Amino acid sequence: MASPARRACSYRLSSTGSSISSQFLLLRPLCSSGSSSVPTSAEIEAAAEPPAPTFPPPTGAPLPAMGSPSPRPWPSSTGGSPPRRRRVHCGRTLRRDDRPRREAPPLRPDMAPPRRHAFPWDSAHPPHILRHHPPVREGGPHSRGCPCLPPHGRLRLPPDLVTFSVLISVLSKKRRAADAQAFFDAVSQRFQPDVVTYTSLVHAWCRARRIDEAERVIREMREKGIRPNVYTYSVLIDALCRASQVNRANEVLIEMIDGGCAPNSATFNSLMRVHVKAGRTQKALEVYNQMKRLNCAADEITYNFLIEAHCWDGGNLDAALKLLNQMVYRGCSPNASTFNLVLRCVLKLGDVNAAHKLYAKMKEVKCRGNTVTYNLLMQLFGRARSTDMMLRMRREMEEEGVEANNNTYKVLISVFCSMGHWNRAYRLFREMMEEKGMEPTTGVSQAVLSVLKRAGQLTKHEELVEKLAERRLHARSS
Repeated sequence: MASPARRACSYRLSSTGSSISSQFLLLRPLCSSGSSSVPTSAEIEAAAEPPAPTFPPPTGAPLPAMGSPSPRPWPSSTGGSPPRRRRVHCGRTLRRDDRPRREAPPLRPDMAPPRRHAFPWDSAHPPHILRHHPPVREGGPHSRGCPCLPPHGRLRLPPDLVTFSVLISVLSKKRRAADAQAFFDAVSQRFQPDVVTYTSLVHAWCRARRIDEAERVIREMREKGIRPNVYTYSVLIDALCRASQVNRANEVLIEMIDGGCAPNSATFNSLMRVHVKAGRTQKALEVYNQMKRLNCAADEITYNFLIEAHCWDGGNLDAALKLLNQMVYRGCSPNASTFNLVLRCVLKLGDVNAAHKLYAKMKEVKCRGNTVTYNLLMQLFGRARSTDMMLRMRREMEEEGVEANNNTYKVLISVFCSMGHWNRAYRLFREMMEEKGMEPTTGVSQAVLSVLKRAGQLTKHEELVEKLAERRLHARSS
């Protein structure tokens, strides 16, 4: 016969309609406490209610929402650990199983395959953007509400005329004019080429030194009603000048002007370069005067050619300096090549004062010199026996991060050997070989060995001879 406590528990459980096994576990502490008193209804309700959640919750557990039941331990299927955080893809919260996959889902029978273009990268070599976006089918779980992926078919970028022009330009830079022409013929059946496409093809034939083919392309342009622009003519004139066909280049320039196409500075620079390199200073100045008559503004390259023309064979230094000042006045920033041209002229004349003025001008216009610039300055200061300025140039090279070369050490060592400074010459020679890993010339090695012998430094002389013999650079000096 059941005790009063058992009957009370059964009555209470049957009235709530809950599971007897689960509720009995809750009432077990009351029934097995060793007390013979019958638990009241309030005690039974208190035992049946879930415990209040603790705050803050354990580490890793989410906060309970308002009105939600109490947090329960994670199921054993997850190993007792909380699930991984959800990831966000294009504004949508995705679980691990809902994230877009790299592989495409299988194609259903009712889905038509995507339309393929007849281009080589469609199937075998897709563009880089196709490799970064996984293929998505219409109606798939990843195509709805995702703005970065298309809702239909594969992600396709149909090429246009600009794409083909870029490809022809790349082929021209690789000097593959025949491939560029074949590609152009295939593309012209699908698209109407424009002036940019034709110019890229003209450049390809000019790079391959096939000027006859380049002129053929220009004639084809005119037959189809496409007028060549300034870039088309400039490419052809540059190729003609490089092939030493200056007369034909002048004819193309006249034809260009008569056709209403105004030349730019690059057009005249090609004509000026061929005259300057051949030493025809007067012809180069005539080209510059023609530029001024056509109101074509000169650029840095134009001024460099003019300065080189005036400095040819130690010529007119005053005119070169005047052009340099005019260049700065008109807003063209001179570079290291500009100053190198004038410094070579100054070196031929041996004018050290002009070298100091040019160095001050470089600092004024904030022009950063290169290795050739500092080598020329050190040669000029070395002729004047100005070792302080030479060492100053060497320190400035290190501060500016300009790398020294063989000529740098040759200039310094030669000047110090001629002045009898064997310690500086020996130190620079060791630095050149051991730290920089450069191979000295025969003249530099013999100069250092001679100055060491004259100074009575026989120990250093023998050590240096052995080092040179180990590296098999020069034979033992007498």
